[in-house]
Order: sequence, then structure tokens, then C-alpha cells
Amino acid sequence: MGSKSAKILDECLARTGKGESIDACLSDYTDAREQIEPLLRTAISFSSIPEAAPSDSYKITTKRRLMARLQQETGPAKIATLNEYMSPLDNLTAAIQRLWQTITGARKIAIPVTLSLLLAIVAGFGISSFMSPSHALADGCTLSIISGTVDIQAPATDSQPGFSGMTLEVGTRIQTGQDATALLTFFDGSTLKLEPGTDIEIQQLETNDEQSVTIVLKQLVGRTWSHVVKMADKGSRYEIETPSAVALVRGTQFFVDVDGEGNTREQTTEGLVSVFAQGEEVSVPVGYVTIVESGVAPSEPTIAPAPEDEEDMVKDEEKVLEDDAEDEEKALEDAAKDEEKALEDAAKDEEKALEDAAKD
Repeated sequence: MGSKSAKILDECLARTGKGESIDACLSDYTDAREQIEPLLRTAISFSSIPEAAPSDSYKITTKRRLMARLQQETGPAKIATLNEYMSPLDNLTAAIQRLWQTITGARKIAIPVTLSLLLAIVAGFGISSFMSPSHALADGCTLSIISGTVDIQAPATDSQPGFSGMTLEVGTRIQTGQDATALLTFFDGSTLKLEPGTDIEIQQLETNDEQSVTIVLKQLVGRTWSHVVKMADKGSRYEIETPSAVALVRGTQFFVDVDGEGNTREQTTEGLVSVFAQGEEVSVPVGYVTIVESGVAPSEPTIAPAPEDEEDMVKDEEKVLEDDAEDEEKALEDAAKDEEKALEDAAKDEEKALEDAAKD
């Protein structure tokens, strides 16, 4: 009965997909109509869900977030990541099967039908849950070395040479050599480029159920360029603390220079940056700069020429993403193959179990 119903459902899905009405299809199967019609209408309703057209800004943000997540999920964590992705699918499969058993009153549902409807539901559900920041990934960022030597000092450990793809946690200190440049990619897709002779520390990396993102860095010396993705939640913040000031943003691009005496220079190249020091705040718009000397309030923002190396900064960031793209794409393909194989193995096992149950 179960195998026959599955074949009828597959046949009706194929016929309705070619334009035939549900009633016309089910008229050929009057005995099974009561069991098949609810499943058929459910499957068709999922297939008719309209596709959303993402904006260009969403595509860019999503790409950054995906790249950041893939970098953290490859290597030793790959198996754990795969299990994390598989769990929701496994639970969804079981739920669908229980639903079908309730509707049809049959325990023997053929696996091709289960997988067909599962894929329809997953397609309608989308992949947004895999694109947004997660608690599991909100405790680190990824290092990419562009050139030279970068020293990494994790909490309560000695300094050691860093390497591209390294995951850095809160409390980690990053120091670029005099010939080195590096890029940090955070869990929300924001990036920070470190110029030669820069010394920073990761002080806070958090997100919560409301998707509020908090990134706090301490820049002791050197020059950095921040590219912060737009933060929709009002509670979100991206902050750089220096010995003389604090720069706070929620989506922008800006440079921060700290000299050997702790004096700070902030220049905004996109958006708006709030700079705090000595209990006073100034807002620095695009094309302006403020200077904060140790123990002194921020200067009034003044017009400044665009940094000569801004274009190089953007190119370096893009190059890092492009250089990593092939490795990350391969990792994603390998994960997809492993997942597909796991589903196929599960399907074979279930089909065999159903055949054995049918014989009984």
C-alpha cells in the first residue's frame, strides 16, 4: 500500500508539473485519492513559493559572511560542522514522516517521496539560517596574511607566528612586522586590515538572539583600515579603542593611525564615525579627519584629501577573498558530497527497512 501510494504521488507530481490539474490526475486513482490528495497539495504549495530577489548589498554582505564562516568551518572542524548542518535536516525528515503517517495512516512511505517533499520544503525554507552570524561562530575571527610575518599571542600563551586561516579568539594580540600586512575577517563579514608595525588586541566579539553584533578592538600602535558591514540592529557596534580615543561605528569605512606616543588620527572614507575622548564626542563624516592627542579632547573635524592608498586597501581585501575562494569552494563541495552521501546511505537503509517491514 505504501509503495503504491508513493508511486501514485510521484506520478501526480510529474503530471501536475506539466500543467495537468490535481482533480484530473486524481480521477485516475479514486481509491487512493483520500490518502494522496493532502500530500500532493502540500508538495505543490511548497513548489509555488516565489523566489526572493536579493539586493546587491545583501549579496555582498552574504558573501562576506559566508567566506568568514567557511574559513572557520574547514579543517578539523569540518565533521562537526557537517553534523551541525545535518541535524536540522534529520529532524525535519523525521517530522515530515510523522506528519505523513498521521495523514495517511500508513507506516510504509517510500523514500523517494520523502526526499522529494523534503527538498521542496528545504527550498522553500531557504538558507538564511546558514548566512547569519551564529553563537558558535561569534567567538573568533579569521586571520589572512597578505605579506610578511605576523605574530599571534593568544591569552595566557607565548607569541607564535601566525598563518592564513588561523582562527583568533577574544584576548588575542596581533602584531604585524615592519614588512607585514594582514586582514582580519569577523563573523559578520566586517574586515580590518593591519598595516606594517601595527599592534592590536581583540577585546570583545559577541552576537545574540536579536542579531545584535559587538566587535571591540584595542589598537595600541600602527595603522588600520576598517570595512564594517552595515549593522541593522541598533544595539550593534564596532569599536576601536586607542590609548587616547575611542572610534565607534555601525557600518562604514575608516582609517585609524596611532603613533608611538598614543596620539590618534581618524579619517572617515565612508559613512560616519563617532570619536570619543576626555568625555567629549565629535562626529567625523566622509572626507574629514580628527586628531586626538593623549589627554586632550578630539579636534574639530577638518577636510582631508582621500588617502592615497585607499584603493590599494580595497584591492588587498578583494585579493584575499579571491585567493581564498578556490579553497573555500572546494571545502564546500567536499562538504556537499559528504552530506549527499550521508543522505543516500540513510535513504538506502530506510528503503531496506521498509522493504523488510513490507515482507513481514
